[in-house]
Amino acid sequence: MSKVGIVTITGGDNYGNKLQHWAVIQILHSYGYECDTVRDVTARGFATPAYSVDLRHKLSPRYIRSVVDSRLKYRYFRKNSDENLLKNIRRANKNRGRYLELQKRRKRIFQEFADRYLPFGELTVCATGRADKEVVDSYDAFVCGSDQVWNPHYCNTSPVRFLQFAPKHKRVALSPSFGVNSIPRERIEAYTRYIEGIEHLSVREQQGAKIIADLTGREAPVIVDPTVMLDAQQWAKIEKKPEGFRDEPFLLTYFLGGKSREYSEQIRKIASQRGLRIINLLDITEEESYLYGPQEFIYLMHHASFVCTDSFHGIVFSILFKRDLWAFSRLESGFSGDNRVLTLLQKLELMDCLYSKGKAWRRADYERCDELLKRERYAFDAYLKTALEKATKPQPQKEYLHIGEWNSDNPTHCNGCSACANACPKGCISMVRNKEGFLYPRVEQSSCIHCKQCLRICFTAEKLHKNPETKAYAMRNKDEKILKISSSGGVFFALARSVIEDGGAVFGVRLDEQNRAVHCQANTVEALYPLLGSKYVQSDTANTFNQAKTLLDSGRSVLFSGTPCQIAGLKSYLSRDYDKLITVDIVCHGTPSDKAWQAYLKGKKPIVSASFRNKDKGWRRFSMKLKYDKGSYRKDLETDNYLAAFLNNLNLGEACYDCRFKTIGRCSDLTLADLWGADRIIKGYDDDKGTSLVLIQSQKGDKMLERIKGGFFCEEISLQTALKYNGAAVNSVLKPNLRNEFYSRLDTEPFDKVCPKMKGSMLKDVKEWLYRQKTRRRV
Repeated sequence: MSKVGIVTITGGDNYGNKLQHWAVIQILHSYGYECDTVRDVTARGFATPAYSVDLRHKLSPRYIRSVVDSRLKYRYFRKNSDENLLKNIRRANKNRGRYLELQKRRKRIFQEFADRYLPFGELTVCATGRADKEVVDSYDAFVCGSDQVWNPHYCNTSPVRFLQFAPKHKRVALSPSFGVNSIPRERIEAYTRYIEGIEHLSVREQQGAKIIADLTGREAPVIVDPTVMLDAQQWAKIEKKPEGFRDEPFLLTYFLGGKSREYSEQIRKIASQRGLRIINLLDITEEESYLYGPQEFIYLMHHASFVCTDSFHGIVFSILFKRDLWAFSRLESGFSGDNRVLTLLQKLELMDCLYSKGKAWRRADYERCDELLKRERYAFDAYLKTALEKATKPQPQKEYLHIGEWNSDNPTHCNGCSACANACPKGCISMVRNKEGFLYPRVEQSSCIHCKQCLRICFTAEKLHKNPETKAYAMRNKDEKILKISSSGGVFFALARSVIEDGGAVFGVRLDEQNRAVHCQANTVEALYPLLGSKYVQSDTANTFNQAKTLLDSGRSVLFSGTPCQIAGLKSYLSRDYDKLITVDIVCHGTPSDKAWQAYLKGKKPIVSASFRNKDKGWRRFSMKLKYDKGSYRKDLETDNYLAAFLNNLNLGEACYDCRFKTIGRCSDLTLADLWGADRIIKGYDDDKGTSLVLIQSQKGDKMLERIKGGFFCEEISLQTALKYNGAAVNSVLKPNLRNEFYSRLDTEPFDKVCPKMKGSMLKDVKEWLYRQKTRRRV
């Protein structure tokens, strides 16, 4: 018999949470599966809050009022009270000891229900995703849901609730809820990655489906809550009549948010008209009903003459037992979850049950509702049975496993920095080129010991951004010869020469004998010259991270240059900062693949050297220059097909279109770039020979700049002004519509025929990107 693990919210004393959990167990048993609950011991799922509130907002009357209201409700047990504040405070202070004892007793009652009906299994996981692999493998599938398991404001929401600890094919989302209308910007990146990693996806409300579509582009079926899948007879089997309960007609209220005077007046009016006594669940002033557990809750829902509630599950059970119902909007600061109520009522055509001021109550058409319930239950069954069948099928063994599949389940997030390959203790990770020619890690499973060192390195690299005070400088080398062969202002050569003259080593990029871009080590000033100038192609860092570490451990100074993702990979691999390590990254447009570069060179004469930023016609109108044994080739940025493809984003890697390393306050010591707009920033400064923008992001970077300043025209400038003309520092480029077609056509057509055919579409894409640069700043 297949075994399924359940991940859901297991703490607290909420009726809906406990009963949806029990419903999931019953549903899985009815399908023939064994099941138990995964013990999630996460205390805090994320290191930072789900949302940040600036000081100006904190001082607003509305924010202050909401905070005070929240504190009062918690301290003085006001959540379900409609009495005036002073009276409430006097009552709460007088009975505080009694109320605290009632809260403890209520928690014990709910825990007793959980111990009896909601068993835990052997598997324990936490926010880091650590779990016993053998125990995980003993489960055939895992389901997450239902309830608000994906609520970004809950402190214990973590990757566990997105089943990140389990293999991708075993992950099944069972009508989970976000509980909010939008995801805070601080969580968007993580939520996108986690949701993309769920093989079988569903959601409980329409707004949740919209969130998923906005984040990932995927369509998630909207299915009902598991509690809806059991009929009234099945629920009645575990109901329990409260001890000493008086058998007389009653109106039941169950409010999770506040109960306004308007609501209370409406409730009293209904009770008076019908001669009903009122039972207020969750009102601590009514001790008897406050201590009713989940089984008593079902009994009350089953036998109430009328139900007034703002609870989603209160509405569900009212419908299942066909009770007369008023569904109220929830009054709670920061709450935005009414969409799940609206989704349910709309699906079952019960909008007449939704209360609004001045609206006359009408009994629900439960006959029509039963017909619609059958349809919704069928859709739920069809989804879950299919998902579990696929999840529990044996998966074919892969010879190789991509790191990207372990990390984010989306290989487009990999930058090919090689940090994982350098870090692997068994050497079972190799960097191979995919069909587009980009380097990508591949794991030989027969050698893999599942230490997850590669994952630690990859995860850490993504989080290495820091926020120091960044200073910006305009710099131009006084040495005209160095300035001419450099891409912009000749800063890199001065930095590198300074390190080498002190006995250190420099790592940078050159073209090897096969004209491939490779990282290499330079120990002399003469060896620096091949490293000068930009190379618009993805470089292979090979084992240079290991080489740099060996030098640093021996006490030598190292300057390592590369793209932002490569520097982040190096810093993550090293796991600590070295006093003698200087890291230099660039404001990167993106990296084309070696396949595109080799396709461009094919058909041309064998080259001796290549200058991607030749400045014979000036810095602003640079050109591609190739030297042959006899003669040369040179075309400017508008007529050379390779530069046209590069500047129009056509030949870049997938990760470049949503780069995670474009930011200010990077983990590097210095960032180098062209100071576009130099003539506007500093009048008379630009001579069209090249000017560098230098960003200083550490004390080491500041000291290095002081060492070389004497050889430069140097002036500190405003960071904001510099970024105004250099949006690529913080914004990713736009992916062209024809990008994928470009690479597929390179398999059969020459580069110089493929590129010109796409220029018309490229112009439109560039205009769109330029507009986005003006309107979207992430500084």
